Amino acid sequence: MKSGALLSQPAVGGGAVKFDRKLLTGGCDNQIRLWRLNEENGQWYEVRAFVGASGESAHSDWVRDAAFAPSLGLPSNTVASASEDKTVVIWTEDPSSGAWRRAKTLRFDTKVYKLSWSLMGSILAVAQGDNKVSLWKESIDGDWKNLSQAQAQQFTQQGSGATSAPMSPAQTQQQQAQHFQQQQQQQQAAPQQFAQDAYAQQQQQQPHYQQQQPSHQYGAPQQQYGGASGPVAF
Repeated sequence: MKSGALLSQPAVGGGAVKFDRKLLTGGCDNQIRLWRLNEENGQWYEVRAFVGASGESAHSDWVRDAAFAPSLGLPSNTVASASEDKTVVIWTEDPSSGAWRRAKTLRFDTKVYKLSWSLMGSILAVAQGDNKVSLWKESIDGDWKNLSQAQAQQFTQQGSGATSAPMSPAQTQQQQAQHFQQQQQQQQAAPQQFAQDAYAQQQQQQPHYQQQQPSHQYGAPQQQYGGASGPVAF
């Protein structure tokens, strides 16, 4: 059972704002029922049972959970119900008539057991029978999107442009072993690389001396004159 949302009522004679206390229940009769507290006698009485458009029950199997979304002072309410029929139904209230209608049905591969709304009432968490929890959010067009599935696809893409299948435990262990081996190789190569870098730096810091050749030779210069017959010395 889940306690209901609090709907403010107009103040009478300038007094304090009055709140309706409501209760939402679901059970093995496949029904969801709305209850209201009578403040005068302290008794709860049934307001209505949730039914489909053609009068069918809310679910076709045991209703495991039902929860109001936080209304935040809005004039209407939203309710989610989870059942063993592998569905979560979103119900919305008509503010003018107070009638409830089935707005959306979310279908799952396994039975659904637990629901929880976010504080703002914008995200619904669903606990499934396959030990998974999915997050759902209503889009602008009224459709409900699986946020957890979208985030998983974005995480697996990682620039490859394609969604890859999750790794098995053996593949994960092999990847971790390769990463550890690479780290060991880097640590072993680090001292040798450091010595090579130090030697190269030392070579760069040493001055380079170039031997200069003399611009002329000492001794008696000889001038050569003549033509084809040979030089003539003075």
